[in-house]
Amino acid sequence: NSEYSLGFTQLVFVAGMCNNAKFDETDMETPVRQRKCNGDATDTALLKFNAEFNRIDNIDKKYEILADIPFNSKNKWMVKIIRPNDEQTHQKIFGNDYDLDSDVILLKGAPDYLLKKSTHIIEENGTEVLLKNEVINEIIKIQNEWCILGQRVLLMCKKRCDYDDVMNLTPNVPLEEYIHRSNDFCVVGLCGIIDPPREGISDVVK
Repeated sequence: NSEYSLGFTQLVFVAGMCNNAKFDETDMETPVRQRKCNGDATDTALLKFNAEFNRIDNIDKKYEILADIPFNSKNKWMVKIIRPNDEQTHQKIFGNDYDLDSDVILLKGAPDYLLKKSTHIIEENGTEVLLKNEVINEIIKIQNEWCILGQRVLLMCKKRCDYDDVMNLTPNVPLEEYIHRSNDFCVVGLCGIIDPPREGISDVVK
């Protein structure tokens, strides 16, 4: 399918953009799933998910990264703040009510923590609606089902902002603290990552 819903397009975009893994330039002819990457296992999996489903060319040239907080085990999340330079691409991903003044905070991490920071969720067509309790319960149910299957589950969120306002409004608040204080994110979706058994593990088990 060449045309995905806005909801799925955003999930693919956040997985690839809120990410610090990179493909190994010497291995670009290899199929995506077997391709070598530089980065941790989680980001590598999400980068490959993005590469498999992304339908927009040169997407990284269409955005400037204004800020980046890498994942750490204390926070259990990762943040990138991006600024669009191509309105057509921006609207193709986020919808027509996003313009070149719409910087976006992308946030990915542990569902239990990020759900508490979210007030909205996108529908399949990209519309942002209030995050109701029954939807939160449904997300937790899916997360639990995936965890039982041995998957690592990450929640992807977004928040529209004006980066200059963020930095000017809170000049003495580091970005990390600003994210901790923010409780108005919009859920984009869940990703489940399967950890394949390591090579040689059968010998270890024996």
